[in-house]
Amino acid sequence: MISDSVFTFKPRFLPDPKLVHTAFIDFDALNRISDLPGGKSGLEVFELAFDSMADNLTYITSFFPTADTLPSNVLRCYVYFSNAMGLDDPYDHIKVTDSKGEPLTEPFVEIPEGLWDESRTRLTLLFHPGRIKRGVGPNMSKGEIFKEKETYTIELSQGWVDGQGRPLKQRFSKTFFIDKAERNSINIEEWAVNIPYAQTKEALALKTGRMLDQALIRRMVKVYSEEGIVPGNWSLGTFFHSFIPEYPWGAGDYILKVDPRLEDVSGNTLLSAFDVETGAITNRQIVSSIEFSIE
Repeated sequence: MISDSVFTFKPRFLPDPKLVHTAFIDFDALNRISDLPGGKSGLEVFELAFDSMADNLTYITSFFPTADTLPSNVLRCYVYFSNAMGLDDPYDHIKVTDSKGEPLTEPFVEIPEGLWDESRTRLTLLFHPGRIKRGVGPNMSKGEIFKEKETYTIELSQGWVDGQGRPLKQRFSKTFFIDKAERNSINIEEWAVNIPYAQTKEALALKTGRMLDQALIRRMVKVYSEEGIVPGNWSLGTFFHSFIPEYPWGAGDYILKVDPRLEDVSGNTLLSAFDVETGAITNRQIVSSIEFSIE
């Protein structure tokens, strides 16, 4: 194909990355059929090698929450991609179906450009809060999104293209069972802490008893020593999370500080529950740190 003085050859099949390909360009013949002004003449030969496109295709690296059982008022999910995604409307490629294969109607807050992070590799899927919160308009008119003791599937189509216009390597689906709603605020006094030993890089392990919003943990839960913040990384699970220090623990006193705005997967924080019944008492004292010593 020739367009704007650019010659494009589109192969019928993908090039084999294991082979070296040879291209022949007859400029005399090309000039005759294209009416291009002046330029090269004669025959030129090029040797070409191609990367494995299949190996580089974008795929979904992880999906959170990872649990197979979720509360009926789950507020958001996260989808992580191996490469930056394109500008398609994400909701053209995502559907949620019930156990009979019937698609749910408008389960998400649909923002055409999508709720992406800066790298366009993490997409936030926000279930409609108005259908989750009891007694408000969408909940009353359209009903709740998920029903207890039912099974649902989120599907992402393979036709969704990445930032280079390539389809995903494969389709993705996650099936989950719906349990009762979580409508209590987070109480970190209920957390269990497994304290490591000094001069080791053992993990500080937390048993939280509920699913926390994994995207918020890394920036809202910090470990401090007398010298300041302790550098390290979080390994996140469903009900268990581990903080692995960058350097061995020193003996002494530490504080695990939790931002009161930390949310669980249902949008509950340390400050309040996301969905509070009228007349409910919520004036409990808020604890946002855990002190511990390492020996």
